Amino acid sequence: MNLEFGKNLKKLRRGRDLTQDELAQALNLSVQAISRYETGTAYPDIEMLPKNIYKMVEPQGIKSLLHCAILDEGQFRGFIGFDECVNQRIWTKEQIDVLTFLTETLSVFLMKKRQQQRVVQQAQEISSILDNQNAWICIVDPETMELKYLNAKLRNAVPEAKLGVPCYKALKGRQTPCEGCPCREILNKKSDSTMLYNEQVNISTHTEASLVQWGGKQACLMVSRSQSRDAI
Repeated sequence: MNLEFGKNLKKLRRGRDLTQDELAQALNLSVQAISRYETGTAYPDIEMLPKNIYKMVEPQGIKSLLHCAILDEGQFRGFIGFDECVNQRIWTKEQIDVLTFLTETLSVFLMKKRQQQRVVQQAQEISSILDNQNAWICIVDPETMELKYLNAKLRNAVPEAKLGVPCYKALKGRQTPCEGCPCREILNKKSDSTMLYNEQVNISTHTEASLVQWGGKQACLMVSRSQSRDAI
């Protein structure tokens, strides 16, 4: 027989400085009923449920029920439970533990899903900011020189460029890294800038590089603007 309900009831009653008699009067029950609840020899009858809930369970012939709420950041999202439609039942500790475990597992899943949604939203917001910059922006792995991100302006300028390809090959058609590329020493310098010339589009750019976090790893953010723009 499970005593958790009785222990919790007694704890809550004493926390409100109520006697069994005072609690019984407040709930329109007998003192004997409160005593049986607290000692674990009986559970409240489903007729004591709020009227709107009782109207749902009574037509189903439910005699006893055990439900646990599923919470998402403190917000009620639903519940899972066991129903007994044959006899009144006093739920065992093992049954309560199983239901509690399932509920907590679902709650953790909801929290992780919410966190993933936030990460996706943040990534979309960052991408929107970069896409609306009047500059050619890319993010490069400083160790492999592979492209990790291209903003809209750079994608439009070099539509054939693909992620995962070394930047010097995807953006300039080279087989070796560009001389003076600030990305090559970014792990040591943290930030750098230089003038670069792109033969494919015939544009000289002033390129600034800085060390950032991207996808949980260190990466190089490169922002390039045409030389003519810098002269304005």
